[in-house]
Amino acid sequence: TPSIQTKLASTRQDEKWDEAIALFNSKQYHLVLPTLLSYVGIDLKDKKEGETYIVPHGSVVLTITQTDTELSVKCPFIDITDAKKVPLMRRLAELRMYPLNLTNIVLEDNLVYFSFTCPLNLCEPYKIYSVLREICYYADSLDDEFIEKFNAKHLQEPKITPFSTNLKEEAFGNYQKIIEEGLQRFDHYMQKRDQNNAWYTLNITFKKIEFFAEPQGYLRTILEKSVDGIFDRNTPLQNRLLNGKESLEKLKAYAKDKYSEETFC
Repeated sequence: TPSIQTKLASTRQDEKWDEAIALFNSKQYHLVLPTLLSYVGIDLKDKKEGETYIVPHGSVVLTITQTDTELSVKCPFIDITDAKKVPLMRRLAELRMYPLNLTNIVLEDNLVYFSFTCPLNLCEPYKIYSVLREICYYADSLDDEFIEKFNAKHLQEPKITPFSTNLKEEAFGNYQKIIEEGLQRFDHYMQKRDQNNAWYTLNITFKKIEFFAEPQGYLRTILEKSVDGIFDRNTPLQNRLLNGKESLEKLKAYAKDKYSEETFC
């Protein structure tokens, strides 16, 4: 099933990585960040306001400020004013310990941010790239989960361009068809006690949904956790299979209006 989104060619410039390393080694620290941004995306270094680079990623926007002596990265995350604060704050505290490594989470008057600061002469390219990747990945992945589970709100509302109604209807039908075929094949292999092919069926079905719909929001969180679950070798295979089927059924039962809202934008 073809993807509903046109696949774009990569804008990464691989040769810029070696250039960023060479600039750092030659102590030209002020040139490392713009070169690193050029490595990630050809136009990112031009998205600048004064000393600050503006880097959009999914539903979040990073601001990267470079002065003569310091580099500072900040990303608005969520507003917890009306959220369920006790479980949410516990979850935030857990995130600071794991999986975050170089990045910090800070709370300012019920507003939560991802944050990182270091002297300019310590902006080694591997470290800065890891910081940017860490913030982009977790901020974009976790905001929808916190909104769904704890009633938090977007601190920075994402800009959304909806698809046409006809495309939404057709795509939701294809989404359901992918899941239904996956469940049928899974049951077929489980009846034959062929657990290996049952596992591959789950894996392929999850990847087909991801390729076809490229879902956003909480639906993407469910999908990512489903994939992580079937690859978790600390869990017995039988349990992974049953959990994977349960995840497929949860995706199949996902409300149509929420699916359209979180996928077609």
